[in-house]
Amino acid sequence: TYKDEGFEFLAEKVSQCGALVLGTPVYWGDTSAMVRYLFIKLARIYARSAGLKGLPALGIAIAGGTGNGMATGLRPVYHFFRALQMRALDPIPATRFDFDSAKEKANRLGYDIGQMTSSRATFESSEECWLWYDRLPYIGERRAEERKLLASVAVEAVPNDKKRELQGSLEWAEILAASGKPLEALKEITKVYDSAIKAIG
Repeated sequence: TYKDEGFEFLAEKVSQCGALVLGTPVYWGDTSAMVRYLFIKLARIYARSAGLKGLPALGIAIAGGTGNGMATGLRPVYHFFRALQMRALDPIPATRFDFDSAKEKANRLGYDIGQMTSSRATFESSEECWLWYDRLPYIGERRAEERKLLASVAVEAVPNDKKRELQGSLEWAEILAASGKPLEALKEITKVYDSAIKAIG
């Protein structure tokens, strides 16, 4: 063990809070090391005591640059929330392509989480907690699904005069996937994403 005044300060704040909002930049498709360090240490303190059980929680991951990792960057955060049986709201994946809409969603969920701070709604069992987390979006998506999500978000940021063709290509990728051609579908999605990036500039 060693003295860590910064962590002690944060641990005290978390223990006294009415809700926890945890944001992280995404590096190489993953949660940042500083955030991971924080919740690994917090888990050592609170896992056995169940001191954070039912605490309202919200995770935000901001994937800059390419936008890759917008969903995978959220998974460790929500694993932490689930392990400590916090009651997490829908996660917010954000990229430079949809930053304004992500801020709007954060504003709405910020209001919701504020309403939840008056009392904790703890889970009656581990199974109830698992089912709660299973229904959350983005957390269980595979990499191919995340890539499709990123391509569609990027297409929405494209100027309207160039958007229709890219939307048609996304639909073609859906047809390929439904026809049992996942590799061809994913290649088409990559083409859509690359074209969207060029159009955005």
